Amino acid sequence: MTGSAPLENVARVMVLTDGAACLVDLFGSGWAHVLGIGPQETVRQVRAFEASDPQCSRWPRMKTSDDATAVLWSLVTGED
Repeated sequence: MTGSAPLENVARVMVLTDGAACLVDLFGSGWAHVLGIGPQETVRQVRAFEASDPQCSRWPRMKTSDDATAVLWSLVTGED
């Protein structure tokens, strides 16, 4: 997925692998929730959902656990 936005309208950017994004895509959380809790808690919650469904029956998926990486970047402008 690609896109653009003027930097003056962006304060933070969070980049996630599909394994971390499944907190929204599969487990039903919202993007605002993910941005609010940050990368470490996002991955922790993904792992908790995965562990609660080891047979992949409640949340059908190809494997029990996927890689999950998230990075949060806070943008700082050069203005005082």
